[in-house]
Amino acid sequence: MNKIVYLSIWLAGLTITPFFSSQVMAGACPTGTDTAPTAGCTIGTSSTTYTMTGNMSPTDDAKGIVLSSDADSNTVTLTGNIRTNGSSTAESATALRLDTADNNTITITGDITTNGNQSHGIHFDGSDNTTVTMTGNISNDGSDCCYAGILYESSDNNTTILTGNITYNNAAGYGIFEYFSSGNTTTINGNIASDGLDAYSVYLYGSTNHTLIINGNITSITDHGINVNSSSGTSITNLGTITSKASAFDIYHAISCGEGCGSSSIATLNNKQSGLTYYGKVPTNYNIIIRGDTDYGQTTFSSVSSTMTFGIDLTNSGTNIGDKTYQDVLTGIAASGVLTATSGTSSGAAWALAHDGTNWDLTITGALSG
Repeated sequence: MNKIVYLSIWLAGLTITPFFSSQVMAGACPTGTDTAPTAGCTIGTSSTTYTMTGNMSPTDDAKGIVLSSDADSNTVTLTGNIRTNGSSTAESATALRLDTADNNTITITGDITTNGNQSHGIHFDGSDNTTVTMTGNISNDGSDCCYAGILYESSDNNTTILTGNITYNNAAGYGIFEYFSSGNTTTINGNIASDGLDAYSVYLYGSTNHTLIINGNITSITDHGINVNSSSGTSITNLGTITSKASAFDIYHAISCGEGCGSSSIATLNNKQSGLTYYGKVPTNYNIIIRGDTDYGQTTFSSVSSTMTFGIDLTNSGTNIGDKTYQDVLTGIAASGVLTATSGTSSGAAWALAHDGTNWDLTITGALSG
């Protein structure tokens, strides 16, 4: 089964999920401070505080916590784990689902574990302006198709901060999947690991202005680490190490995938990883992160198109990085025609790129610290 077939299953599942009649609906979540219902619960009110403690383990084909239509401006806190088990058909056992619910603040301290087809960890469905802060791990211990640890579906301006790991081995499974959404920000203080067939760790499809911060490692055994497809304005900060399949790329920016790809853009890539591989249309802005003499970003580009502005990301760099030369910071970038400039200044220090026939070396003249 190829990627196109898997994507078709995904899109069909997203389309029919709201109408899937056999989903099990839990009772109302308790307001105020109370014990978390083992069977999971639903929030259908607005401007209400829910503080729950305890583990949730709903019956098969039931979700953990659901914020239903127009459940807006709530504050939800769960200290405990969520464990769900779904079927092999449509989405039934997502751990946290926001269904056209806006402006909520959700805090989870505990782990999320799901099993079953499209039994996602966190699913924003037509929901905007919500912040989810989670300390714990998200995992799926099954092998059914079409899973996302964090899924944004037609949802805008949400913020997710996960301090923990995302792991799964599902076919066409994604650690983070954004589908026709805009302005979302995802910060992962942890690792994403996948080994399912055609499983990207991060997949942005038809998205706009997504900000992705990875403070950890990405391991995608069977495919690309990050796939940006028909999306624009993406910002990626890579503070860890991305490891992809040998024949794939750490970051894959589709440039010939059909309608919408021509306008696809990665606005900014901030990179600390040595040995990052990148395919396709270059980012509009590429900023190197330097932490030390041997700890700095080095990227190899393939199938290059468009132009790129080079800079230094001082926000994430270390101290005393000036008056030094950093070898091979860029590979696969032609001696002319791609970089908009090969010299500049950063906080009073001068920098210059020199092409040695294959790679670009960076020299910083003057004191400079992040």
